[in-house]
Amino acid sequence: MIGLAVDGIVEGQAGGFEISGVLNAVAAVARAQREGRFKVLSWQGLMSAQGEGEKAGANRRFLLIQPTLDFSSLQPATAAMEALRALARKMGFDGTKGVTVRLTGSAALAQEEFKSVEQGMGLAGALSLVLVLGLLVIGLRSLRLVGAMLATLIAGLVWTAAFAIAFIGQLNLISVAFAVLFIGLSVDFGIHFALRYREGLNGGADHRGALTQAARG
Repeated sequence: MIGLAVDGIVEGQAGGFEISGVLNAVAAVARAQREGRFKVLSWQGLMSAQGEGEKAGANRRFLLIQPTLDFSSLQPATAAMEALRALARKMGFDGTKGVTVRLTGSAALAQEEFKSVEQGMGLAGALSLVLVLGLLVIGLRSLRLVGAMLATLIAGLVWTAAFAIAFIGQLNLISVAFAVLFIGLSVDFGIHFALRYREGLNGGADHRGALTQAARG
């Protein structure tokens, strides 16, 4: 068929018949085979009205799956998605045989969001802690007060996390955001207490008396 079409064009009998798309597709397959890569020629794609083949989604199929999610984890769909990817690799559906499997949907999209949150929560917590400490050093101008507030802050985080794990059993995305909120809120109380303590010292009280006044106030 291709030979007849070429002969017809050469002899001027085929008019404006366009076969460059077909020839390019055949050449691409031949080139891939020569280079040792897997590639097949999609006649269905070549004969489709759009002439786009795989680009037009002519050979795309959707498989609707309801995965079992593990909500005790920050990434509930991890086990299900890893199992699907392992099955696809086992069946050779990784592109090496011309078939590719991709995952999408609410579970997969939420999985990516959870993954980004899990990766960013450590950075967010550390960054907020460093910035808060910098502001405390500038504002209080006392390493002793900053050290005491930092020790109290870390102890509060540890005790709060321990309480949550002991009575609730697991953490979630709200727990992740709470760590950053806890730093900001607890520092506010620490600043109030530290300034009231400094006020007591400036008023002539000793350390014990200034701490007592601050606690009572």
